[in-house]
Amino acid sequence: MAESTECHCARLARELPEKEWSLWYSFIRAIGGETRLRVLSLLSHQSSCICNLAEKLNVSQPTMTAHIKQLEENNLVRTISDGREKKVENYPETTALLTLLQTVFRQLNSEKLASL
Repeated sequence: MAESTECHCARLARELPEKEWSLWYSFIRAIGGETRLRVLSLLSHQSSCICNLAEKLNVSQPTMTAHIKQLEENNLVRTISDGREKKVENYPETTALLTLLQTVFRQLNSEKLASL
């Protein structure tokens, strides 16, 4: 019996059930926004309150709250009450995902990155 040369990732993409595509799309959009990606990167080092994230990324607090809500809806971050303020933190899997994505990005774009 001949072995398939099809990549494992291609099989996973093809086998994704139809009902999951909208969730998959929402998840990709959540990590695909520049501000949300920067939030995830900042949170991979330490938790932070929404006001500090908004200040660091030069956006309003209502805008940051909307970004955090989208990340929460996709199970990428969680909000924890810390007295009077709420802190946001990545789930451990989110930080692992970012590490993987950065590794793949650097491998696929090594020539572009070398010319910077």
